[in-house]
Amino acid sequence: MKKYLVIVDCQNDFIDKDGSLFVKECETKHIINKIYNLLSNDSFDTVIFTADYHSKSNKSFSINGGQWPVH
Repeated sequence: MKKYLVIVDCQNDFIDKDGSLFVKECETKHIINKIYNLLSNDSFDTVIFTADYHSKSNKSFSINGGQWPVH
């Protein structure tokens, strides 16, 4: 059976303390080190990274009337 690792939205905006959508638990749980350890394991057949993308005119951003900061 093949093993896949999917890393979802690992972006500075979520994991950096100066990011617009910083999640405190990322820093306290050392999430980047955990991801790095998984990647160095070589036990996965496929590794997939995802990242969301929004144009600057996206209606979900507060500067355009939405509720979220630009990220």
